[in-house]
Amino acid sequence: MGAKARSGRHPSTVFYLDRKWVKLVQVERRGKTCRISKLISQSVEGLTEDELISRLQTTCESEKIRVNRVLIAGPAHFSTVRVFTLPSTDPHEIKDMVELQVEKHTPYAKEEILVDYQVIATDSSGYSQVFLVIAHRSIVDRVVRIAERMRWSVDRVGFDMEGLVNWFHHSCRGAAGFEDPERGTLLVDINTDTTCVVILNQGRAFFHRSIAGGLDSLVQDIESGKANLVRELKQSMEIFEEEDLGFVVADAVLTGQAEYFPGLNGEVAGALGIKAYCVSTFQAVDIHKESAAGAALESMGSFAGLIGLGLAPSEIDLTPSAVKLRQSFEARSRALTSVGVKILVLLLLLSSLAITRMSREEKYADALIQKHGEISEPAQRLETYLAQLEIVKDHLEQRGQILQVIQELQQLTPAAVRWKELSFTKGKEVSFKASSTEMSVVFDFVSQLEKSPLFSAVEAKRVSRQRVEREDLTAFEVVCELSNAEAGG
Repeated sequence: MGAKARSGRHPSTVFYLDRKWVKLVQVERRGKTCRISKLISQSVEGLTEDELISRLQTTCESEKIRVNRVLIAGPAHFSTVRVFTLPSTDPHEIKDMVELQVEKHTPYAKEEILVDYQVIATDSSGYSQVFLVIAHRSIVDRVVRIAERMRWSVDRVGFDMEGLVNWFHHSCRGAAGFEDPERGTLLVDINTDTTCVVILNQGRAFFHRSIAGGLDSLVQDIESGKANLVRELKQSMEIFEEEDLGFVVADAVLTGQAEYFPGLNGEVAGALGIKAYCVSTFQAVDIHKESAAGAALESMGSFAGLIGLGLAPSEIDLTPSAVKLRQSFEARSRALTSVGVKILVLLLLLSSLAITRMSREEKYADALIQKHGEISEPAQRLETYLAQLEIVKDHLEQRGQILQVIQELQQLTPAAVRWKELSFTKGKEVSFKASSTEMSVVFDFVSQLEKSPLFSAVEAKRVSRQRVEREDLTAFEVVCELSNAEAGG
């Protein structure tokens, strides 16, 4: 159960509750600097759940404590902890073996307990050492219920002894048992009414025991309290040595309320025959007296486990399945909400662009309508002028064509031929009536017309002999199609 650093600007909030005490710690970690921003430790013995919540709300309001998500620290002295060796390194096989071990180590039904475990060591011969935690569901359910009634989002239900190991990683890396595989450290955390005993090797817990008696026992009778504590520690060492885990305890680290009892580490060292040190819970973190709410630090019990959970994420997970399921639904809901919001924003942007474009097009259309209104009347007048010009042009073209036809006829008409009538159809044909004193002249005239590039399909009609004023004349009519491009218009 190694510690992994937790960083971020938002403080980590750890919440602890047993039958007698409620504690809350907010830990801020920025790089290598750790700071305790808030501490709460209050006695709640004899309070109803409603009274407890009311007191918590009052304290948080008066101390200006803001909480969003909490990591709940499950009390070690209300849990069963076992370290044992299993003949396998396969995760599935280990899981099945752990389930059998759970049935051996608790009298409760499966539905009444919460279980989690960690593989803390494996060896080349195929064996694994497993750290098992068993907690009663009713205790965890109570803490979760109170946290949710406080409107706090439960991140996870961890284990305060795991936090104590994390605290050791952060505060006591120079201890003999931290690096040496053959030497371990006895870690003693003195709380208000209990003492947590952990034996570690290379930073991992291999032994745990909760001892009844802590600060309260020492305050009532210091000498008797010290003697009782030393006796329990010797008994813990004897139990550990019987398990023969392959390393010896080389030194002891005392923390929690131990720092307020000078000479305690000396008595422990003398009784156990090892070196013993008192290490302040707040040795590796920055804390100010005004951060503590309600009482002096000397009477608030130990915060080592809670600080450790605030410094590094919990690997042991005792979160009830109902809470996990709800968290999963909430996470999916947040994800769907996020996607929905993004889609809505996209639709709003597209709608905005469409509306802007429609607005521009509408303004452009209005401008066009206005401009059309301004130029409509002049345009109509211009169209009238163009029509009149076309008529004039047509007349001019027609007159030009007639003149061209008459000029051609005049050049081709013999002196013996006289015109009477001429009919002209623009671009199509010309016909005329004439007379001649000689019949042969008529046919020569028609022949000359056929040779002209202006005329085609020349035809002489109604040729007759007439006597006019004692003169014999040949009357005739000629019809010619206009074939010249210029003449045809």
